[in-house]
Amino acid sequence: MADRLVARADTVVGIPGRGGTAELVRHFPVLAPINTGAGPSAPPEGIAAYRPAPDEHDRRRRALAALYRDGARPDSLDPRDRGLPALLCVGRLHPVKQQDLLVRAWLATGAYRGTTLILVGGSPGAGTAAEDDMRHRIDTLLAGNSGASRRLALLPALPNTEVRRLERALAARTADACSWYVCPSAKEEFGLAVLEAMDAGLPVAGPRRGGVAPYLRDRGNGLLMGTSDQAGLMHGLRRITTTSVDDRRRYAAAGRDLVAERFSVARMADELAAEYLALRGY
Repeated sequence: MADRLVARADTVVGIPGRGGTAELVRHFPVLAPINTGAGPSAPPEGIAAYRPAPDEHDRRRRALAALYRDGARPDSLDPRDRGLPALLCVGRLHPVKQQDLLVRAWLATGAYRGTTLILVGGSPGAGTAAEDDMRHRIDTLLAGNSGASRRLALLPALPNTEVRRLERALAARTADACSWYVCPSAKEEFGLAVLEAMDAGLPVAGPRRGGVAPYLRDRGNGLLMGTSDQAGLMHGLRRITTTSVDDRRRYAAAGRDLVAERFSVARMADELAAEYLALRGY
């Protein structure tokens, strides 16, 4: 079926990968002559520009106040821990996202003694079976450890604007209360949430496997972690907690520049439109 679709197509556009579209050409050699032998193009995905609200400063302040409201609540942190470094993870509650493995590694390394962990995702009310299972796994891991429980906040899925505002509020904190975005997924096809965190000015740690590695360069604009098991995530968390302030700032600045240069939604639209315009002669 794929061979027939390729044969019918006037052109083919690929999805960005570690080797460009070389893998696509290996499966479909007939595509090799496209673009004078370079093979199919792969316009990058992109994220929309963040639009601050007129009262942005007050909204960020309120977002942090709500986050550090009460450590006894499952969706907020202890106000006394506001000066600790924070680890943020955003994504649907699902086994492939591995929030439970992140919590397990956070506990096993003892990182909970010096950092807070913020998980955003899942339905605000009755969840799916996968969400309920993930919440149960996290609750089981935290059982009997009140200190860690007060330093972990599990928030329901938030509107995209609120997530990106929270990221900016966390990124603007002092060097001592640094914040990281951590993606513990077994695999990410591309990682738009990772790009949004970079755009907000957060240093990022993401998985070696999947679609994040082509643009997240280890020790260049962030950190790459093994996420196939607890040991890999534990090693990643240790690297995060021992990264110097200067390197953390360098990763954050490089990540923000990368998004501005390569992954804006405007660039994605322009490059995709060019593919259609090139077909006008057909």
